[in-house]
Formats: sequence, C-alpha cells, structure tokens
Amino acid sequence: MAKIAAVLGLGAVGSTIAAKLIESGWDVRSADTRENPEREFDFIDGSSRKHYAIPALGDPKKADILIITLKAFATGKAVRPLRNRFRPSMPVMLLENGMGQDAAVMDVFRVNPFYLGVTALGAVKDGTTVTLNADGKAVYGPRSVNAGGIGRIKDLPESVFFFEENPVPAVLRKLAANTVINPLTAVLDEKNGIILEKADLVRRLTDEICRVLAPLGLRETPDSLYEAVMGIAERTRENSSSMREDVRHGRPTENDFILGFVIKTAERFGMEVPELKRLEAEFLRKSGNAE
Repeated sequence: MAKIAAVLGLGAVGSTIAAKLIESGWDVRSADTRENPEREFDFIDGSSRKHYAIPALGDPKKADILIITLKAFATGKAVRPLRNRFRPSMPVMLLENGMGQDAAVMDVFRVNPFYLGVTALGAVKDGTTVTLNADGKAVYGPRSVNAGGIGRIKDLPESVFFFEENPVPAVLRKLAANTVINPLTAVLDEKNGIILEKADLVRRLTDEICRVLAPLGLRETPDSLYEAVMGIAERTRENSSSMREDVRHGRPTENDFILGFVIKTAERFGMEVPELKRLEAEFLRKSGNAE
C-alpha cells in the first residue's frame, strides 16, 4: 500500500512536491481544512505535461507525513486546526521561505518529529497550471530531538529531498539570498536579472546580512554570499520573484519573515544595518505599507 503524504499549501512549490511524490509512488492528499480542499492542476516539467487531482486527506491518522509549504504569513493560522489530528509519531516537515514561523508549527505539533527545510525548486503557478522552470531539491533535517533520533525520513524520493543533519545553514543561506533578491526586485519591479546590474548595492547588502546571520549559524562569508546571490540572479534572470508578484497583484507579502526578520535580528544584536533599513523603507513604500 502506498504511503500517504499530506500536503498543506498546494501553491507552486507544494504542487511541485506533490507531483514529484506521486511520480515516486506516494499517495498525496490535501491537508487544507477549509471547504473544498481538493485541488487539481496541470504540471509542466520540460516537455512533459501531466494532470493531477489531489483529494482531501480524509482520516489524518492514516497520514505518514505532513509537509507544509504555505506562505510564511499564513502558516500559523492554517496549522492551528490541525492540532491533535495526526498520529504523534508522524513526521512534520516545514518547507518555507524566511524564518520565524517554525515556532508556531512546533507549538501545534509538540510531540511530533519536526523537520525544517527549504526548497530550490524554480516553479511558478498560473491559475491551475504549475511550471517547473529549474530542477532543484528540498533540503531538510531534524529540528526537534525526536526527529534527530529518526534521521532521514524513509521512502522520500532522493531525486527531490536531500537530508542534512543540520538544516539551519541551508535555511539561513536561502534566507540571506532572498533578503536581497525578493525585496529589491519588488522595489525595482523587474525580473531577477536586474540584480546583476546592482553589484555595488548587492555587495553592501550581503556584507550586512552576513554580519547579522552569522551568530545564528550562517556559514557564508560576504564574498561567498555575494557570489551566491549573483549566481542565482544569473540562473533565474527571466524569473519574477514571488515578492515582486505579490506586490504587483496587491497580495500580502512575506517581508516580515525575510527582510523584516533580518532587520529585527540586527536590532536584537544591537547592529547597525543602514542599507537593509533603506531597502525595507523603499519596499514598504512600494507595497503601500509605509508607516
């Protein structure tokens, strides 16, 4: 019998994860507790186009894993109705942008093995069509003591999931890159390639970000982070960041969990970050959230 993966958040990333799990033999269900939780989408991967219908979860006790791929600002509210509905031994995996939402998830799933991770899946969603523009993996690892005792989650496809004993450096690395790319492309209202034309500013921003995130476990130097950001911008130059798209469509953004999180961390450490604060002020004006 196929293992059951419950996915909460069937957007671009969640749908991509769902499609890849189904291709690997998993039975994927929607863990959304709202009305009509079922989802259907077309998934385009290169020359392949497939249609997927994701049914509602039904009995949560039958799930073998819960994977959360929601927008950061929606996570806390969405997971609260799931308290005490799953088996205590079932692993819970949080795959999201930014930092700060893991505490809300762990508060709901206090006894479950909890894993934290990030994705590098270049997927976009347009209506009910999800397109994978760049292959990548979800890097995950244990965040709770009992998850550390389990280690790698059995039967997750290694073509998609990469296990790390300590996922924090990978999470912080993506946070650091997103702190530059997401708000800056939103402010400039340009695709990711515009980052390549802002080398001096990117250098100043990565210097500040490294200083702030190093005490949390970031393993990048200012030079290596600068190169990483420019490399991502080059590889995804025709992509439009999620934050830019959110601003363009008047949707809530994940700023509080990305740039906002880094600035609040700097303030907690008593660090000056004038470039980051200037970027946030410009972003808030652009998004219509300036005080």
